[in-house]
Amino acid sequence: MEFPWVVWPSLWHSIRNWIFANLLIHRYLDQEFEMTSFKKGAIQALVYVSQELSKGNFESLEGTTHERIFVEITMCYHIFRGFQEYVNSPSASEGGLRAVYDNHERISIANYRFIREFTKGVVDDWTISLANHFKPGEHLQQASFS
Repeated sequence: MEFPWVVWPSLWHSIRNWIFANLLIHRYLDQEFEMTSFKKGAIQALVYVSQELSKGNFESLEGTTHERIFVEITMCYHIFRGFQEYVNSPSASEGGLRAVYDNHERISIANYRFIREFTKGVVDDWTISLANHFKPGEHLQQASFS
């Protein structure tokens, strides 16, 4: 499936998502819904799916994705592999933002789309309908060759 790479969430989508989460989902569909706890669960899903994909364990992911969409939330994560070690290294204090660009091979971006059915009488969990991992450097290379 072709899915656009989301490097930065748009301001408009962020505002729209806040309205949906707080004024629609929480108020009318699921009074227990909290974006903070959703984000924590989304990070757990990101870690689990990433680990299984890296192992080539595709069978273990069956059942985590679903094709029917009723309510969806797309999360955009920026991942800096070895970030804590980098922050504690002497080069981090010297280079500033330029040093981050110099470490572009350590940076990945993950887009995850979560869906949940809110049909009255249906008890459903959030499931992953899309998982997309990429490196911004690849995105720039593809854009320059287009």
